[in-house]
Order: sequence, then C-alpha cells, then structure tokens
Amino acid sequence: MAFKAVYGLNVSLTAATAANAGQLKIDNSAATSLATALGADFTYAALSDGVNYEIVRIDTVTAPFLNVTRAFEGTTSSAFPIGACLRFVWIADGITAVAGGVTFTVTGSGVAVVTSTGTNSWNVDVPITTLTGDASIEILGTFPDFEIATNATFGGCCCGGGGGGSGGTITEITASGIASVTGGTGPTANIDVPTLNLIAGANVTITGTYPNFTIAASGGGGGGGVASVTGSTKILVSGSLSNPVVNLIVSGVTAGSHNGFTYDAWGTITAVNLSYVPITTITSLSPEIVVGSGGAGTATLTFSAPSSTVYVASQSVFDTTGGASYTTAIPGVVATLPILTSSQKAVVTALATVFDSSTPTVPPVWGLGVFDTVSGGLVNGTTSMPTCTHVVKYMVPGPTVATQNLFLVTTALTGTMAVMTKSIVVEVYPT
Repeated sequence: MAFKAVYGLNVSLTAATAANAGQLKIDNSAATSLATALGADFTYAALSDGVNYEIVRIDTVTAPFLNVTRAFEGTTSSAFPIGACLRFVWIADGITAVAGGVTFTVTGSGVAVVTSTGTNSWNVDVPITTLTGDASIEILGTFPDFEIATNATFGGCCCGGGGGGSGGTITEITASGIASVTGGTGPTANIDVPTLNLIAGANVTITGTYPNFTIAASGGGGGGGVASVTGSTKILVSGSLSNPVVNLIVSGVTAGSHNGFTYDAWGTITAVNLSYVPITTITSLSPEIVVGSGGAGTATLTFSAPSSTVYVASQSVFDTTGGASYTTAIPGVVATLPILTSSQKAVVTALATVFDSSTPTVPPVWGLGVFDTVSGGLVNGTTSMPTCTHVVKYMVPGPTVATQNLFLVTTALTGTMAVMTKSIVVEVYPT
C-alpha cells in the first residue's frame, strides 16, 4: 500500500462523526469512485466544518464508508456534523513518498572508524598516535612532533684509587621499516630515519619543511587535473582520478521490445515501432465529466453541474457577465503579476472556500472571480454553483505590457455564508 494523490477529492459528510471514530460516511457513488481511484493505496484529506479542522488518512473504502486514521500533522481528532467538507490535501509524508530520497553509505579502513549518527550522517574517528617508553626510553613532545631519548647509563667510571661503579648497558639496538642503525652493539649508536622528501609535479607547488608541508595547485589555464569524480544512483565511477572510467549502471529493465518500444539493458529506448497502435478510448471516472468523440484523433470533455459530492472542486469557466455578478471583495489576498517577456509565461491559481453555518448539509451556491486593481476589471472567474471550494487557474502568455495586481471577489454571500480559506498564487516560467 502506497500514497496516492487524489486531486479531485472534495465531498461532504452524509452522517455526523464522533471524535476518534474510525469511519466517515459520504455519498455511496462518490465512495465507489474514490475506491476505484485509490485501489490498494491510501491518501490524505482535510476535514473541516468552519470551526474545527483535522487531517485524516483514508486507508480503505467500503462504500459508503471511508476507513480512516485520525489526527495527522498535529491536528486534534474532533466531532464533525453532517455536511462537513472533506478534501484532498498535501502533507509532508505524501510529498516525501512522491519525491523519494538518496541514501549514502560511508565505510572506513585501516585505523579509520566510521560510526553512523543518523540518516546520511556519520562520525569518522582516526585515533591520535601515542608513544610510550619503557624504563630506559623517554618520550617528549606531543603529536605529531615527538622527541625520543634514552636515559640509560653507559659503562662505569674510575676515579683515583677507588673502584669503578657500573651502570646499565645497552647490549643491542635494532631497527625496522625505513630506520637504520649504525654501531648498534657498543656504547654509541646512530639511528637514521630518512627525511621525507616531496617532489612537485606539473601545476603543483610544495612549501614548508618536515613535518609541516603545504601542497597547492599552481599554473594557469584553470587549475590542475581532476579533483573528484562522483557517480549517482545510475552512474558507476571506477578507475583513478587521472584516468576515471564512467559507466551506466544496468537498470534492471529486460532488454527487448515492449509495447512498440525497444530498450537496452540500461533502460535506453533504441527503437520505436512507428506502427504502434495509439490510445483509442478515454474513460471518465467522474459522473460530472462526459467524454465524447470530436472526430478522428480528437476527444471532447463535457462538464455537467456538480452535485453536493462532486470530486472536481469547480469548473474554471470564464463568467461572461463582465463581472457584474461579483460583489464581495475578499480582503487580505493580493498577488502581483509582473510584466512578462516574449520568452515567459505565468500560471495564476486562485482558491477560496465558503461555508454556510446555518445549512451545513447543503453546499453554498456562489462563484469566485479574479480582478485586476489596475484596470478594475474581471480577469477570470468561475460560474456560480453549489460547492464548498472554487478554484480558478489560468495561463498568461508573454509578452505583456503592464503589471497586474490581482485580488479575489465572490458573488453575493447571503445569510450566514462566510469565507473560510483563500489564496492566490502567481508562478512565472520560461516558455
């Protein structure tokens, strides 16, 4: 079971529900359509009555009942009356399910120890070198600068006629690795460790002295060679920085022909069958949308007046009355449509929700218009119809010659009708 976005979900409860109840009742035909749309998946919806507001998850549908899990996104499970609005809504969990994510793996080797501290977060620990001497060796300094000395006594001494005292004696000094010992069996020994010598290659400079060196890129023409080559989920990087090898990772698609297209093992389309049979049938899942034939290669969509359990929020149909039916401005919502160039276009999306507390079981009849404060005229709008929510969405192609300051106006709101939510968004895209 996975998340599925049901954009047209906008219905009214046909029975009151108590707080923490696991079922919501809606119109039977609407529930049947929703069950078809969801299949084995789930979705999220906002439940509101003009006073209380709650996010629920619709898990399964047994028409006319929706089996739900209550109180998501910090909302509180509440009681709702007949006629309360239930509509689809995006929440963080749904966005994450659609967007997906990338997981990284970090490992250590040698003395490096890697510990995970959370998702895509690690702590890398490389222990500091410590040296400990025995009774005849003294360690001075701190990492990375140590001084190693011996405090042993070599031979004895004679003074006058007195007897000679005897101290400790080093019998043998050996070395390993890059260290070498000269005279390692007598009272005098030399231990030689060659000085580290770094040789700069092309476009590299080395400064400083042992043990502190600074290595930097030099030369012109935009710097040195490749510094890093990193693959993604579908790209494999191998080789070295001086000679990286980049390959596509096998996608898991079975190479061959499928539905008129030929794919290779990397998921790349290598051939298209030009005789592939196109779509011949379009079926509507909403009773308010009727699909008809408009001739060869053309389909017509006819929108009927929605019922109280309509899935489509409202039709974005321009009202030809010239704005005379829009009388009530919605305060506090203004958006600016800037001047567009010929290589730009803008999408305007306006939304408002109205609730009538005196008749909560009946969706109010009203319409929504978008007006320009500069010209004072109607730009676009919806027809008046019984629904809780109206959405006006239209595109403006460039170029334009003037800025528009857009605001929302409704048709007359009678009795106890009141605007509950409202918004207007302008998005500009390149053509």
